[in-house]
Amino acid sequence: MSTLNLFSTGKHWLRLTSLIVLITLVIGQAQTQVAHAATLTVNQTGNQTDSLDADNICSLIDAIQVANGATDSDCGTGDAGSDVIVLGNATYTLKANYGNGTGLPIITSSISIEGNGATIERSSTGGTPQFRLFWVSTGGALSLNNVTLRNGYAIDFNSIGGGIFIDGNGTLTVNNSSLVNNYANGGGGIYDWSAGAVTINNTSFSANRGGDGGAIYNRSTELVISNSSFSGNEAGNRGGGIYNFGGTVTLSNNSFSGNSAPNGSGIYNFGTINNNGDLTNDDSITNERTMQNNGPIQNNGTIQNNDKIYNSCTGTISGNAVNGKTPLGTCVTTTTLTSSLNPSNFGEAVTFTATVTSASGTPTGTVTFSIDGVSQAPVSLASGQASFTTSSLSVGAHTITASYSGEGA
Repeated sequence: MSTLNLFSTGKHWLRLTSLIVLITLVIGQAQTQVAHAATLTVNQTGNQTDSLDADNICSLIDAIQVANGATDSDCGTGDAGSDVIVLGNATYTLKANYGNGTGLPIITSSISIEGNGATIERSSTGGTPQFRLFWVSTGGALSLNNVTLRNGYAIDFNSIGGGIFIDGNGTLTVNNSSLVNNYANGGGGIYDWSAGAVTINNTSFSANRGGDGGAIYNRSTELVISNSSFSGNEAGNRGGGIYNFGGTVTLSNNSFSGNSAPNGSGIYNFGTINNNGDLTNDDSITNERTMQNNGPIQNNGTIQNNDKIYNSCTGTISGNAVNGKTPLGTCVTTTTLTSSLNPSNFGEAVTFTATVTSASGTPTGTVTFSIDGVSQAPVSLASGQASFTTSSLSVGAHTITASYSGEGA
């Protein structure tokens, strides 16, 4: 609460001080060397073959081998930079286990796959062996753009990562893509066991299945998911959408609906989750460790909190109440109050402005102004400020107060 003493008289004086600060900015030029990248165009659609020879065919399998360092005159030669593999708007079908329970060569170099609407799938033909689609391992950096991964089925290495498995220090970026109908005992869509960063943007996960983590099983400390949706995924035990086991997941503007699991149909957290944007939950979230909420959660399902959910100043949970332990507020604020006139003339309009600040971010909520102990209607904060104007002050001294009522405080 901030208090301001105001005196209303027949006259008032204002002193305005203007401070001009001159900043000299020196702009220089920097030089850097950029590693060149090769572009490898896949010209085989449908069933993909392994044919590193002069047969005028560059399959997806061939292109990944070339990017990893192999030679194929039909695909070209990979370079030291991040090689780009270009697909067309077609279906690329894998019918055999290339090795290690994976349909494609293990990614051990920096590769960007430009899908252009392509679908990479494990064949649904009867008798097709069971295998995941991608494995990103030490030294590998895979970027998937505008592609659908479908029908992966992991059975080796504890049956993890039906669509994608990441381990070692491998990194993964998925943009504008879909993972559909992939299966594994852990992480039907993605199993992240990497020390490297995994970033998922504007991607949908649907109809993926796993024992834990129907869509994603995370053990990494650097999983970031934004603007993505999880729907119709299923886990036999925990986390129909996401199972976070000892890792750190950062969420921004994601939605969970129609996922299923006996425990945490949307999210089961046994690590740390940071929510930094809108999260729409139509399922259930079970929290067994720490969840830091910096953005609004619209809870249309259930949240079972068995440990700690911390709400910052911008962290709100609306809709259904949280079950179990009450979320804790970490919003420490400072409120300052100023007046447009002090002193003022009788009958003049005076505007009072309250500014609320916090180290946790820009606060939201309302401020209640009081004149001589009489509360006025609450005013919502906008960019951390709220204002109240009156021309009804009587002659004499008045005490004005501003009380902040935070959302999630």
